[in-house]
Amino acid sequence: MLLDVLHRLMQTPRRWAAAVWEFASNIGAAVVSPFERLFAATIGRAFYVVEHFERVEDIFAALGRLVTWPVRMLGRLIAAVATRILPASVREFVGRGVAGWFRLQHWLGDAIWRLIEWLNLDAATRWIVWLSQPLWRPIVAVGGFLYAWMMTRPYRQMVWGAPVLVLLIPLASVVLWGRTWGRESVAAHYREAIQNARESQDLAALTLYERKLGQLGGETQMSNFRAAIALENQGNLPGAYAEMRRLAPEEKLGFIPAHHWILIHLLGNQLDVTPAERLRIAGVHLAHLESLGKEGRRELDLLRGVYLAQTGSIEEGAKLLEPLTGGSLLAAMQRMQINLQLNRLEEARKDARALRLHLRSAEDKAAKLTSQEFEAWAQAEQLLGDRGEWGRIVRAWLKIDPQNATARRDVATLDIVEFNEMLQAPYPNADALAQRLLEMASLMDDTRPLEERVRPLYAARAQNPPVAAMFERILETPDAPLPLIACLGAAAAMEDEIPLARRLLGSVVAKDPKHAVAWNNYAWTLSREPDSNYEKALDAVNKALEQAPNEFRFRETRGQIYVALERWQEAVDDLEFALNGMPDMDAIHIGLATAYDHLGKPDLAAIHRQQVQ
Repeated sequence: MLLDVLHRLMQTPRRWAAAVWEFASNIGAAVVSPFERLFAATIGRAFYVVEHFERVEDIFAALGRLVTWPVRMLGRLIAAVATRILPASVREFVGRGVAGWFRLQHWLGDAIWRLIEWLNLDAATRWIVWLSQPLWRPIVAVGGFLYAWMMTRPYRQMVWGAPVLVLLIPLASVVLWGRTWGRESVAAHYREAIQNARESQDLAALTLYERKLGQLGGETQMSNFRAAIALENQGNLPGAYAEMRRLAPEEKLGFIPAHHWILIHLLGNQLDVTPAERLRIAGVHLAHLESLGKEGRRELDLLRGVYLAQTGSIEEGAKLLEPLTGGSLLAAMQRMQINLQLNRLEEARKDARALRLHLRSAEDKAAKLTSQEFEAWAQAEQLLGDRGEWGRIVRAWLKIDPQNATARRDVATLDIVEFNEMLQAPYPNADALAQRLLEMASLMDDTRPLEERVRPLYAARAQNPPVAAMFERILETPDAPLPLIACLGAAAAMEDEIPLARRLLGSVVAKDPKHAVAWNNYAWTLSREPDSNYEKALDAVNKALEQAPNEFRFRETRGQIYVALERWQEAVDDLEFALNGMPDMDAIHIGLATAYDHLGKPDLAAIHRQQVQ
């Protein structure tokens, strides 16, 4: 009993250890089991996919064997017949030839390696092989892969996938045909349709077919038309016109958009063509467009209305254009001109309102307006009496066409009006006055009105501080217009500010040697004190006379200089000539009286003294 008890006591720790180990094993199995199942499922799925793929291969292989069965049977038949027909010697010769070819390849390889070893080039060869790896490694890799793949595939069975390729051949043929010959064939059909539309005078269909043919990339009139438009956009309008004339000849109906382009540009007077020829050519292209029938009738009415107005049939043109002014800027512009010509101001104002709506809409859309459109808009605003809007328009017009004579004149007129209004204000702004006067002088071709305005202001500047400040701003402006500086020089001379007048007029003739009036006034200041220099003054006035030899004022200046130089007969010649243009000028009579006295002609001198007021 004691031994049994001791034995059980000794077994108890073992049982406990076994129980603990079993418990730990169960926990480990519970943790590892999901991963084992996941791994097994993944591997099983992979094997299933591979097996499924191989089944697909087997299916295609079986299909291939089925389709190529006649070919294989024919090959076997030929081999069997050849075996029986060909003599044994021939069969033996062919077999030896094939075996010899393989032996030759093996022998050449061995020979090359023996040669390398004999020449001791194995090290160099290894280096060459190593350096040339970028060349042959990709080929070896691809070739090795293909070899391994072919060796692990039942390639003889894979050949039976040929039916799939056979099924793909029609699709590939369709794609190839469409890429090469298909587009040209479709283009040929479009060309035929274009010719039929042209013969039937169907403008809508003709335009559609031309566009479709252009989308196919064919050599079309549309591509040439776009090239001409590109020339116009580059500023080469003569080149664009030459291309359009080739597309749309006068003697026959050509490319419709080209006829339209030529007609629009001729009626807009944008091409370098004489007036008579311009209207003749416009009539020819208009007739071609009208021969197409009733397609685009509204636009043709617009073009015909403009054409009639420009050829003298203004009443008929106005009647055609009247219903079109709301929908066409060109119609509104042309009809406004017609009604102004007919002195129908109310109708012209109606057209001006339509024109204003068109151009404001274009301006809101940031469209680029032409100089002609700005000119018509400015005229419309004048008709409607909106001076503020007119001023904004003429300034915008001058900005896009700074050399346009009408725009320059209108902005100069606006400057004069605004300048006079500013002068009447209680507290004129000197900077604004100077800016208006500077701009006015830069735009005027005839500066005599400017001189008449500047001289009294300069003379009275001491009583008007803003005006005095204005002149100071102008004199401080480094790029002030020369006509304005010449006016200020003359005004300073009239106020006996001789040094200032000499400086201003001298700067003018230095920059513009052909400014005749400035030379004359500069000569006058040189003949005055202080520091008079008559010889230099004579040179200056002769420069003026080179530009205008028969100008009375210049001859009077030179005549007075001759009097100062005591060259009496030359003085009489110039002063008598000047007297014809300025008979009431006292200075001329006084100069002549002095010269005649020194020439010993007191009677003539007395006559001229009597003329002095």
